Amino acid sequence: MPRRIGCFFMLALFICSSLLASCEPLVIPTPGQTPAATPGPVVSAPSDPAPPITVKMILSKAPKLNEVVDLELDVAAIADAAGTTVSYDFPASVVFESGSLDWKGDLKQKEPLVLKAQIKITQEGQVTLKGRARSPQSNGDVWADAAYIYLTVTKDAGIVGFPSEKNPNQGQQPLPTPPATNPTP
Repeated sequence: MPRRIGCFFMLALFICSSLLASCEPLVIPTPGQTPAATPGPVVSAPSDPAPPITVKMILSKAPKLNEVVDLELDVAAIADAAGTTVSYDFPASVVFESGSLDWKGDLKQKEPLVLKAQIKITQEGQVTLKGRARSPQSNGDVWADAAYIYLTVTKDAGIVGFPSEKNPNQGQQPLPTPPATNPTP
């Protein structure tokens, strides 16, 4: 019995050391140091559990101040969804450059919708981009989902997430999408 425990311990130690060897080191910027930009693309996390209608938002990269970037909202449904509305929701610091900001129509099961736009962010700070889809059903239910991308924008860099005093490196990693079980229309 002790031999089995020893073998199990050695195997666990080997697996952990292999996993740690493949990890990149955590780099925390020192005070006053400009954090590195987050390379693109930036993709929203899926809702959990997946609703009957799903939304995924893709940003070509985390933009720095006044940089124009491509934004895409991908919407799909498990069945035909008549009367579906799809839209972006931006704060005032986000300027629409071109493309489409909303759509209304009948979403088909095997024909996902792709809503494309170009935007730029005109103020430094924290920005939340939101994309959503909503489809009222004949039985009174509403199929809906929303996708979020959180950014910190400076004149020198675009960073995914919001840094904080407790964790200045927070903005280096994507944040999870809030649950969308009852998104606001």
